[in-house]
Amino acid sequence: MDLDDSPGKIALSFAIGVFIAFSPLLGTHLIMVFLIILIFRVSKVAILTGALINNPWTIVPMYTAGTFLGFIILRQPLARIPKFSLSDFSSLPDFFDKFKIILYPYLIGCTVLGLIAAVIAFYIVRLIFQKKQNPSSKNGKSL
Repeated sequence: MDLDDSPGKIALSFAIGVFIAFSPLLGTHLIMVFLIILIFRVSKVAILTGALINNPWTIVPMYTAGTFLGFIILRQPLARIPKFSLSDFSSLPDFFDKFKIILYPYLIGCTVLGLIAAVIAFYIVRLIFQKKQNPSSKNGKSL
């Protein structure tokens, strides 16, 4: 079973899944997960669980936070964020002009936020599985 792997392997697999969940390449998450499963020896359950933190309930807050972070990283004023409305979709050139303003902050911010979340997830999951495998260990230092 996948979750009988070492705490490090489970944590790394979950962290990769979390990074994929924050990927700005919307609609490619499960494809990326399955490609990584085929190419690398990762914990299937852990990577899929990590990737599925991006779901219909979390996608808007995740991508919004990533876009705001991108604006901050690129030192662009938040006032530049355009307001979208349904009428924008009646003219695709107008829509794409607005979308271009947020494209780079979105790509960069979501990627950086994904890296941060993956590192945090790695250490938390590794600690949890170390304690699960060695309940008598007080500091959970063994791998």
